[in-house]
Amino acid sequence: MAKRIKKVFLIRPPRERKFFQLSGHFLPPLGLTSVAAAIREGIEQSEVRIIDCEPLRVGWDGLRRIIAEERPDVVGAGDNLVYYADSARLFAMVKEIDSAIITIAGGHFFSWKVEYSLERFKIDYIVRFEAEEGMVDLLSALAYGRDVSGVSGVSFRREGRILSTSLRPLIEDLDRLPFPAYDLLPLSSYPLMDYVWPHGFPLEHSRGCVDQCSFCGLWTFWGRQKNSDIEHAPLEVAPCYRSKSVERALAEVDMVYNKYKGRYIFWVDPTFNVDSCWSEAFCDGLISRNYKDLRWAAFMRADFLIRDESRGVLEKMVKSGLVSIFFGVERDTTDDLKALRKSNCSRDTAKEAFGILEKKYPQVIRQASFLLFPSDTWNTLVRVVRYAHEIDADFVMLLPLIYFPGTYLYQDEIKSNSLKRDFFEDFKWDHPVLRSQAGLTSDDLIKMMLKAYLLYALSKPWKLWDQLCSPYASRRLVFWRFYMSYLGRGCMLGVQWVLNILRVKPETVTHSRE
Repeated sequence: MAKRIKKVFLIRPPRERKFFQLSGHFLPPLGLTSVAAAIREGIEQSEVRIIDCEPLRVGWDGLRRIIAEERPDVVGAGDNLVYYADSARLFAMVKEIDSAIITIAGGHFFSWKVEYSLERFKIDYIVRFEAEEGMVDLLSALAYGRDVSGVSGVSFRREGRILSTSLRPLIEDLDRLPFPAYDLLPLSSYPLMDYVWPHGFPLEHSRGCVDQCSFCGLWTFWGRQKNSDIEHAPLEVAPCYRSKSVERALAEVDMVYNKYKGRYIFWVDPTFNVDSCWSEAFCDGLISRNYKDLRWAAFMRADFLIRDESRGVLEKMVKSGLVSIFFGVERDTTDDLKALRKSNCSRDTAKEAFGILEKKYPQVIRQASFLLFPSDTWNTLVRVVRYAHEIDADFVMLLPLIYFPGTYLYQDEIKSNSLKRDFFEDFKWDHPVLRSQAGLTSDDLIKMMLKAYLLYALSKPWKLWDQLCSPYASRRLVFWRFYMSYLGRGCMLGVQWVLNILRVKPETVTHSRE
């Protein structure tokens, strides 16, 4: 039976659990803009709208009113483990308003946890993994009354059974994807002075990875899957790295710079610097454009950075506007890195890469993330903090090891019965769910992590002065923004503490969100 598909809403709902607790830390949703562009190009006479609730300051009551008044034909949302519950809440609200509205889920969590999601949440269809072409095909089938079982890469319920069609082949030629539909976003509402990505635009030039880290769900999501039904069988996937052409990537930069006046690009590729030849050609193209006020940041591998420095490519990256690099350093010992299946990495790799940046490119911000292991004690965490100082990271992030569905780490933990299958129902990004081998509770682990942050900050207090008084303007500005953001956050917490003492509700004096 044909279904009228005229109005499609893609929604990033209000966030109940934020990764960054500072309210301004969010980027425009690249995934939604990519899917919206594909729908707009592939479905004739369709009206596509993106509702990004955080920058619009739209809360659940306001979102309910919008949906009730606009009555879209389709509501789509997609999220990872951190935010999947918000999307589930959205779908339940949509069905309360009008059960005829079609709800479609996508993204990491729903792609992997199909049976779990369709049994528990008000979801009509799940478009699994890469969604641009699958979403168009699904909407087309619904609009013209074709059987959706003929659409690859979707899951749904039919007569009480959960059905999944064959997986959709990977998009080998990423150049054929339409440009992200940034015109559908409230660009002026995104934070201009945010320290992490000041008025930043997310872009990707590649999907997938060349490595097979056990804790990472990005390479498995974009990999070649032999079996993706992790709810009933072992995960089987091979890494698959795909990249847009240099010309296409430069065209997207041109779009952001000239059409949307963006001056900061955040490359969201799992590993930006896989292909040295690609990086060099890309940077040559950027340099030739003479975008003197363009800045960019990316996730990079330390061993590839060392290679690129030896070939002169890193110097071109910095010349073209590279100002910040995010490294997944993860641990301070080679044995720990091997346990995570990080190839070609040792304790000395990150140290050498950070040393190159510190000595030759001191203007580039060096950011490092580390993982908290189940075996960690205070002594091992102190060792990690000392290593972070040894490599001289500008920013350090300590994260508990997270069992993302679709990772080999998750599979191993489920197999060994070390993890509850529904652990993610109470999941919080910064709240450890791993079982401490030292007998520590989750609260103990959180306190230990906070102490480690404090130790890192107080071990070299003069570093704060060096950061705030850096001779490089772009670097200095980042640190001023960072510390002012946390000072503001501290003031807000202080106000809330006083109000609690006075038994005054903060909602009566703080900014309202409908």
